Amino acid sequence: MKRTFSKPVLQNHAETTIDVVWSVCALSTGFVEISEREDLSGARKIPAIKGDHACQWGVGDCALHVHVDGLRPATRYWYRAATLAVDYPGAYMIQTDPPIYGDVHSFVTA
Repeated sequence: MKRTFSKPVLQNHAETTIDVVWSVCALSTGFVEISEREDLSGARKIPAIKGDHACQWGVGDCALHVHVDGLRPATRYWYRAATLAVDYPGAYMIQTDPPIYGDVHSFVTA
């Protein structure tokens, strides 16, 4: 089943950190790939740390949040968000769909 999600929104823009948040329409988790190269080669993969479900870090049915740190000041970065639908088919069973990748975007740190 195809899941949809919004374009990512950047928050808390600083010299060495930034937060990436995007909305989802179903129970999901995700991650951000970020690199100093437009083709995302050598990208860091950073998992969602906060969802809107109190019982699971990085799982939500409304929004996902990734905190990115260790960035260099005044540097352009390229990134994309990926979303994986989550299903709980039975007790203690968690399944995820393959990731659906968003478009590549860029920003410059402060």
